[in-house]
Amino acid sequence: RRGGFPDIEALDSELFRLPGLVDYTARLEDGALRLEAVGAVTAQELEARAAALCPGLRVEARAVPAGADYRPGSRGKRCIA
Repeated sequence: RRGGFPDIEALDSELFRLPGLVDYTARLEDGALRLEAVGAVTAQELEARAAALCPGLRVEARAVPAGADYRPGSRGKRCIA
């Protein structure tokens, strides 16, 4: 957890409430929280939920449907990289 940002458990709790979300990765990059998601969700849904946990932080998201070539985004303990 980095100062001022939500921990991964809080982000997981909020994002996995979205029906259709299969997996996601989160990175702090260039002053923004960047989310890459897989599942039947929209980037706007992800951004809105994450932004509520991170006031003042720019949130950028991308979502793609799960396909046959899907591989989990995280192995082992989850963290914001």
